[in-house]
Amino acid sequence: MSAAVMTMALAAGAAARPAAGGPPPLFDRRRFFRAVRESIFRGRLSRQQVAGMEALLTAWEREWRMQDMRHLAYCLATAWHETAHTMQPVRETLARSDRQAIARLRKWARTLPPKRRRLVLNYTAVHPSTGKAYFGRGYVQLTWRSNYVRMGRRLGIDLERRPELAMRPDIAARILYCGMIEGLFTGRKLQEFIRGEHCDYVAARQTVNGLDRARLIAGVAEEFQAALAQSLLRARQKWEVSTAPPPQPKVVRLPGETAPEEHQPAPPPEVIEDRLVPETGKPAWRSTTIIAALLAALAQGAAALNTVPASLKWSGLALGLAAVAWIIRERMRHAREDGV
Repeated sequence: MSAAVMTMALAAGAAARPAAGGPPPLFDRRRFFRAVRESIFRGRLSRQQVAGMEALLTAWEREWRMQDMRHLAYCLATAWHETAHTMQPVRETLARSDRQAIARLRKWARTLPPKRRRLVLNYTAVHPSTGKAYFGRGYVQLTWRSNYVRMGRRLGIDLERRPELAMRPDIAARILYCGMIEGLFTGRKLQEFIRGEHCDYVAARQTVNGLDRARLIAGVAEEFQAALAQSLLRARQKWEVSTAPPPQPKVVRLPGETAPEEHQPAPPPEVIEDRLVPETGKPAWRSTTIIAALLAALAQGAAALNTVPASLKWSGLALGLAAVAWIIRERMRHAREDGV
C-alpha cells in the first residue's frame, strides 16, 4: 500500500473513532492494513479496499465489539469473496446500476435450466407496489423481497421501498453482521460453527450459501484472524464470548412469496488476474476501439488509391467501412443487453 493510501487509511480510522467518552477503537489500523496487504491482497491495496474495510471495522466496533472476533474474521473473508475482492458493496454481477444488473441477470437466466431460470426471473422482476427489484446487493448478496423486508425491520430501515440503501457501506456492514451472526440469511448462525474452542471456518459458509467456495473463504478467514490478532489494541480483549446458544430467529415469509433454500449468485463479469476488467459505459460512437478501427480503415483506403488498380480501390474501402459498421452494431447490441 502506498504512503498516500496508508495516510488516507489512518485518517479514515481517526475520523471513524468514537468521540471523547465513547468506546475506544479495538484495532490499530496501521498494523491491520499492513498485515492484510501482505497476506491477502498480494502486496497492494487500493483506496476503495481500504475504505471498505474501514467501514466494516467501524461498524463492528460500534455494535458488535463484544462478539467473538473470529466472527469478524469470517465476515471479512465473506465480504472479500462476495465483492470479488473489492471490499465495497456491489450489485449482483458487479453491475454499475440496477438496470444493468437486471439486464445481466436476465441474460444469464436464458442459459439456465427451466426451474432455476424461473427463480432468477422472479427475483429480478420489478415489484408492482414498490417499483423495485430485489436482486443481490451489498457486502453479501441480500436477495428476495422477503429478505429485504425482514432485514429492514431488524435494522429499522425501509429496505423494501429503498433497497438501494443496501449499497451504503455502513448499512451493508450491518446487514452482513446481522445476517451471519443472527442467522437471518439461512437460519444458521456463526455461533454454531465458531464458539469457545471450536472453530470450523469451512462449515461456517452455511450461514450464507451452503458450502460454495467454503475452503477458499476459510483460508482467507484465517489470514484475517491473524491480522486482527496482530492489530488488537487491548491485550485483555478476548477472542471468545459466551458459549450459550442464542435464541432461534423466526423466519418470516411474505404472503405468496417463497425464496429458494440457497441463493446461487450470478457469475461476475470476466476477471483477469483478480482485477475486474473496467467498463466505461460509453456510447458506441465514442468508443476508442471503434474510432481507431475507423481511422485505420480510412488510412488503408487512402494508401490504396496509389498502389492498387482502380477496380480494387473502392471495393477495399467499402469492405473496411462495412467492417467498422459491423463493429459499431455489435457494440451497440452488447450495450443494450447490459443496460448501458
